[in-house]
Formats: sequence, structure tokens, C-alpha cells
Amino acid sequence: MESTIKNSLADLQLDYVDLYLIHVPFGLFLENDFFKRDADGLLEIDLSTDHIAIWKKMEHLLALGLTKSIGLSNFNQKQIERVLNNCTVRPANLQIEHHIYLQQPDLIKFCENEGIKVTAYAPLGSRGVADLNKKVGVERDLPDLMDVPLVKQIAKNYNKTPAQILLRWILDCGLAAIPKSTNPGRLRENFNVFDFTLTDEEIKKLKSLDVNIRICDFKFFPGVERHPEFPFDV
Repeated sequence: MESTIKNSLADLQLDYVDLYLIHVPFGLFLENDFFKRDADGLLEIDLSTDHIAIWKKMEHLLALGLTKSIGLSNFNQKQIERVLNNCTVRPANLQIEHHIYLQQPDLIKFCENEGIKVTAYAPLGSRGVADLNKKVGVERDLPDLMDVPLVKQIAKNYNKTPAQILLRWILDCGLAAIPKSTNPGRLRENFNVFDFTLTDEEIKKLKSLDVNIRICDFKFFPGVERHPEFPFDV
């Protein structure tokens, strides 16, 4: 792990990063830079995944000054508790999929009580997941969060885009958001959300849209749900 972060820092031309995360709680095998598959075409899962051993290595990177803080991503409450019960340095951050259709209030409340900041990834949905799914033959109808009538109506009221409303809602709920875009115009648009706030009633209405739809369910890793540390309900 130390060599990995040092390689990344060299590529980034940095001495350290502000935050280093364990991306997922399950392990897979690599072979020639590709995920290894079994005879049935399913990914070979690494049953030796040890969160505590990995976390101790993360703490070591922190002690070396290669990162300023360490955290988790895509961990469920049980997995976070295991880290908390065995750590010297507590996780600073948890990154999870979070948007109007997947709000995970219990997990967020748990993190708040434990002093763990929560960052929402895929706050606008994730159209790239559909492309990943198609590559492995997974057909799913994914929702378009920016086409939700309530979001569009609120956007019209503020003379903002639906994307800006979705991001402002997350900020007004006290979370951080990391939208992804490679379009310069949309990048600027995503930053332009600090000149207004939603009303309590608007926040409440958007919260009522929660239907527990997970867009990034990692099904583009065929068979990964067989891993005992797969963090989501299947």
C-alpha cells in the first residue's frame, strides 16, 4: 500500500493527499491489470479481505505524512463499527452513493454520531454506470434524477438547473458532494450553487422522494455479490 500511494503521489506531483480512502470493503484478484475471472466468467473474489489489517496500513500512511486524513467508502454500518472497534485513528470520512432516490438516513445518522463526515458520490445519478453495466451484459433502467418533476419545478423557481438543485439539497442537508463531469460548462455550473439555499419545505419535499434505488450497485463486477464483505443488500 505504501508503494501504491507513493506511485500515485508521483503521478500527481504531490507530497501528500488530503484524504486517502479504502474504496470498497471487498477484494478481487488482478491478473495482468485485469480482474481475474473463473470458468463461469465471474470475478474471482479474494476471501482474505481483512479490514483491520488494511486500516492499520492506512494509519501507517498517515503517520508517514503521505496523507492528511484517512477514510472509508461503500462500507455499511457493521463494517464501519468493526473498524471503529479496532482502530487507533478513527475514519475521518465516509463516501457513499447519496441522492434524492437513495438517502440512507440511518447510515448517515450513525456517522454523525461517530463524528464521521459523509460525502455523497453520484449526487446527480451516474450515467457512466449504465455504460459499465452494458459492457458486462447487465440491463437496468436507471433513473434520470434531473428529470424528476419536483426537481425541475424547484429549479425553475430559482432560475437554476436541476443539477444545481440536487447539489444544493445535499449541501443544505449538511453533507459534502462530489459530482463528476468532464464538461467545462457543467463543471462551472456545479460550482455555482453557493448563492442560494433551499427552504425547509423544499428540503422536506425532496427528502420524501427517497425510494432506496441504488444506481452504483457494482453489478458491473459480475459475481461480486458473492463476496462475504459485499456491503449492500442483494
